[in-house]
Formats: sequence, structure tokens, C-alpha cells
Amino acid sequence: MPTTTNPLEKIRAFLFLSDSLATAGQPTEAQMADVARAGYEIVVNLAPPTSSNALPDEAAVVRGHGMEYVSLRVEWEAPTIRDAETFFAVMDANPRKRVFVHCAANMRVSAFLYLYRTLCQKMPEADAARDLHRIWEPNERWRKFINEVKKTMTEPNETVSENVGTRLLFENDRVRVWDFALAPGETMERHTHQNDYFFLVTQGGRLRIPDPAKPGGAGELEYHDDQVTFVEVGENGIVHGPLTNAGDAPYRNFVIELKK
Repeated sequence: MPTTTNPLEKIRAFLFLSDSLATAGQPTEAQMADVARAGYEIVVNLAPPTSSNALPDEAAVVRGHGMEYVSLRVEWEAPTIRDAETFFAVMDANPRKRVFVHCAANMRVSAFLYLYRTLCQKMPEADAARDLHRIWEPNERWRKFINEVKKTMTEPNETVSENVGTRLLFENDRVRVWDFALAPGETMERHTHQNDYFFLVTQGGRLRIPDPAKPGGAGELEYHDDQVTFVEVGENGIVHGPLTNAGDAPYRNFVIELKK
């Protein structure tokens, strides 16, 4: 019988991790169409547009195929803890969508997913490391970055707020309802989610986690009116922020925490 080849396997350093997650190096424009046909809903790009093999106007190509696009622009020579926090927030915000994550050669991505899977999803270290080493053995700079992120994410941080919104609207023994409203340029402090929650966007816009080391910030997340997202936080919760309204209009959503 003839065998069927998965066209995604022709993408540089392609790695299938689960039914909802795959990673790779830089796809061509034609290969991006294959990604859409395979049923992926979101493309996350960790490489800056100045990468040697970057796809011109990748955002337009991805959206032209009906997928969402997130650009995080991680500098190869200088990845930051803020970059990791931004990536974790993107992944946490899309737990039920099929996500395709790429960079130039799947090296940035494999390191970031190793961290996300061990720190946020509590995957056994050996299992996550096995997939990382299928792509590469991180060099000294990236080993240092990985260790810094691990240290930062596992040490107590007393500056993290328990307020997951800008105003508490309602609370009983089962739920807690927050208003999350930011004027243009306004920032929400770092905060921790200890309960599963969902949020409903009533005034969409762009949220950014700023990075002092990078002009313009580390990355932006775009949300649309009437978007509803459910997030499971796991046993240890998750930390978000600081989040800044990067748009020209007010941003607003409502956060509903489901108490344990």
C-alpha cells in the first residue's frame, strides 16, 4: 500500500509533540498553508523579523490562512526572563487550541517549551529534556538562560499581587468576578492565578509585557470583542504580567475565577 507523508515533516526541524502542539524552524510561505490545512489555529513566532530566513510579512500570510498570529521576537544572543513570561502567558491563554510554535531553527522554541512544560505543566524533567535534545544541546548562553528562568520561576516572589483584575465586582464561596480594565498605556501589575478561570473580552485590544532590554517591548497579545478563553492553572498556579494596554483605545475584560 502507498504511504502517506505528512507535509509538515518537510519543514525545517519539525517536531510533533501532541495533537494540539507542534514546533519547527522557519516555514516557507507554501508550508504555512500546510500548517493551516493540518488544523492549527495559532502560529507563535519566537524569531525576530530580522532573522536571516524570516518570512516577509509573516503576520499577513498566517492570517490569510485563517490562523491567529503572535510574534514574540526573542533575540538569539539575549533571551530574557520577560520573554519566557510572555511565552508562558500565550500558551496559558490557549489551552484548547492547536498551536504551532516556530523560530528560525526550532532552537529558541525547544528551549522555551522545555521550560514551559517543566515549570507550568509539571512534566517530568527527563521527558521534557528528551524533546529538547532531539533538536539541540543548548550552548552556554542558553544553558545560563534556562537556569535563570528556573530560578526566577521557582523562588517566592513577594511583589506578585493576588488581584487578578483591576476591580473586584463579586465574590461568594464558588466564584470571584473581576473587572480588568486598562486605559491606553496603563499597566496591570504582576499577579498570580491560583484558581482556574475564564475571561470574556468586551473591549478588545493589544496587551504587552514590556522589557526594558528591548525597545518596544517583548511581545504583544491581541484579543477581540466577545472572545472567551478558559485557563486551567494547575496545582501551583501561574503568574502573569505586568500587562500593558499597547493600543490606542481602552481595553476591558471580565475575569471569572472558579474557586477550588
